[in-house]
Amino acid sequence: MQGIDEAKLQRLEKSSERFTNEIQQKESENKLLRDQIVVIKSQIEESKKKFDEIAKGRKTAIDQKLKMKQIMESRKLANCNESREKEIAKLRYELKKQRMKTFPRFNPM
Repeated sequence: MQGIDEAKLQRLEKSSERFTNEIQQKESENKLLRDQIVVIKSQIEESKKKFDEIAKGRKTAIDQKLKMKQIMESRKLANCNESREKEIAKLRYELKKQRMKTFPRFNPM
């Protein structure tokens, strides 16, 4: 009987060691996750603070620069779009002229 008890005891010790290792791994994972939570919470607080400042109208110089940059990019895109529209109209006119030269309409008299 002692042989069976010793084998059972050894299996229990191995299981205990395995569980101890798993517990240590889970605790280290939990610590990493807690650290990440702290970082994320601080980022959220920062974002809320910036949002509140913007919402209250107390824009910083950086916010004003970003807004101006957005406006300039929008204007640049609008100008580019206008020039492309003009170019497309010009090309359509040229295409129409070429078609008329290639396939003239014969008006019956």
